[in-house]
Amino acid sequence: MPVACGRKKPLKGNHAFPNDWRQGADNLLGLTLPEGQNTVSNLNAVELLTSTIQSSPQKVTLLALGPLTNIADAVQAAPSLVDNVEMIYIMGGAVNVPGNIAVTGVGIDNQVAEWNIYVDPFAANVVFQSGMFITLVPLDATNYVPLTKDFYERVKASHATPEAAFIFDLYTKNSWLFSGGNHFWDQLTAAILTDEGLATYQTQNLCVIEEEGPESGRTVVRENCPNIRVAVSADRLKFETVFLDTLNTQLPTVTLTTTPPTDAPTPVATKKPAIQPTAVSPITTQVPTNADAIAGTWSGTAKNGDFTFQVTVTIGKSCAIGSVCGPFDIPAIPCSGTFTLIGINGSTYQFQAGNFQGACTPGASDFLQLLSDGTLLYISRHPSYGESKGVLVQAGG
Repeated sequence: MPVACGRKKPLKGNHAFPNDWRQGADNLLGLTLPEGQNTVSNLNAVELLTSTIQSSPQKVTLLALGPLTNIADAVQAAPSLVDNVEMIYIMGGAVNVPGNIAVTGVGIDNQVAEWNIYVDPFAANVVFQSGMFITLVPLDATNYVPLTKDFYERVKASHATPEAAFIFDLYTKNSWLFSGGNHFWDQLTAAILTDEGLATYQTQNLCVIEEEGPESGRTVVRENCPNIRVAVSADRLKFETVFLDTLNTQLPTVTLTTTPPTDAPTPVATKKPAIQPTAVSPITTQVPTNADAIAGTWSGTAKNGDFTFQVTVTIGKSCAIGSVCGPFDIPAIPCSGTFTLIGINGSTYQFQAGNFQGACTPGASDFLQLLSDGTLLYISRHPSYGESKGVLVQAGG
């Protein structure tokens, strides 16, 4: 996997993590690791990120575990990058809970911001407004997964791989890590990327306060801000089990026989903000969930202003959160593709369209709502075309 160096300073402002935090991380908190076998890419982080996304034959998923400086820099230079990003998972923000700046005792009077967003609030707004599909994992969710002495004891009892042994040594040498105040911030976000059932979600209209002051870096809910999927809680026991099992999984040995090209794909994470229709309440994902209630093929007429068109949607059995549930077709545009279920709230189902064929507009928010008369209300919204709406009837119904 190619590695590159990013910017040392935010795109705007002078916020930074405390120096002793950086030094501790650079020194692995007193531990050592074997020397890496791969050379550093001759590209910088923005160049590598851009090259990776542009050259990928399929959409990439990004995982952002720090300030969004490099991703924002790349998006500003090449806005079309977002078209080849499936989703970005971001650890950052504090939406409906206190922040974690002031409590760290570094002399900054800020009770509302979270560190990753605080360091470069301008970059966060750039990414939020970029059109990428975003899953934000803020303190609201990570507060559910504290690093505890109990988890240390679980690692102590089971550290069969070098990776698990490293974590055990890290905790043993730095027992302050589980003495209170630390959480599995980055680990939870990475785990959600692989298993979205670890959390529950709501869609929120979010922006970031950029102005200097006691609220700089705060993630705020405002009507005209981008609509972002936010993790609002997490299953601690399930996460700890997934994390520990992952640490103790023996991976096969891989021998690299060639030097990876400088433009080789590199994992990254983002999602285009879903746009919530006015008639549909925010989606909250409860686990487990499925769309069996609307399984079948549905067809009908939808309108957008003076434009009327036919819509056909098929939802398969056992359509669960995160799964591709079936195809859709709008011949008049023409546009066809597949729907992936990303949220459920009662009888309302939110989908992410993909695998497009034809003249589709990526980044729309698509909803199907089961009405009391057994029909489906179809709603699709996008900044470029506003809202399309119509009623669909089940085939044979």
